[in-house]
Amino acid sequence: MARLFIADRPIRQLNDKIRALTNRTSQQNPRDVLIRLNQIMRGWANYFEHAVCKAPLSSLASFTWHRVISW
Repeated sequence: MARLFIADRPIRQLNDKIRALTNRTSQQNPRDVLIRLNQIMRGWANYFEHAVCKAPLSSLASFTWHRVISW
């Protein structure tokens, strides 16, 4: 069985989306931002569920957590 890995480009694109949502100067409602982040992360994880993605998902979760905390 072939192993599928996640390329760097989708990870960079997801990081860019997270950065855009958690911009420090953003005036968005925090509840709406957290709901949208949850939707994006869940959809991304479901899309790549058959890939070898434990390490990338772990690093993305950590990145997202730090962005939300510093936001």
